[in-house]
Amino acid sequence: FTDGSAKKERATWAIVIIKEVCLDGRLTYARVGYAAGEVNEALGPVDQNAMDAEATAIIAMVEYAIANCVAPESHVYCHFDAMAVGFGATGVYGMPQQRGSTSTRQKAARILMTVLERRMEQQTGVCEGLHVCAHQGHPWNEMVDGMAKAVWHGWQPQTPFSFASGDLLRH
Repeated sequence: FTDGSAKKERATWAIVIIKEVCLDGRLTYARVGYAAGEVNEALGPVDQNAMDAEATAIIAMVEYAIANCVAPESHVYCHFDAMAVGFGATGVYGMPQQRGSTSTRQKAARILMTVLERRMEQQTGVCEGLHVCAHQGHPWNEMVDGMAKAVWHGWQPQTPFSFASGDLLRH
């Protein structure tokens, strides 16, 4: 699950990684991890708005999936509540255009999502973007939204997320 949040020209992002597991013959979900942080120029020029915050969260999710979803037939579902950004990153929509923007964050999210999609195809797996309605009580979406807002208020995870694609996306 991904989320971006922006308020007063300051943006934050968060992801929650969950795994579907079979326990005693029943499907259940377990939180594998999470990450969150402030939107900054570690990945290149950025606008301090909700769209670039959501794109940053999608980039973090993709980086996690590329590094950790290596088993054949893995399934990766990127849940997002910002339709234009999420479907832009997955190629369902064109990338959202922002007037006066200097950011390349939307394009970077699409590039990395394409890399993940191709890797999943090679492993006969699945990579899909799924829209979740914001603020409708979905527990995982509410959790990731709360984390992004907590970062805006000063909370930081104990282990900061380090973007591996930083140098690649800055050029």
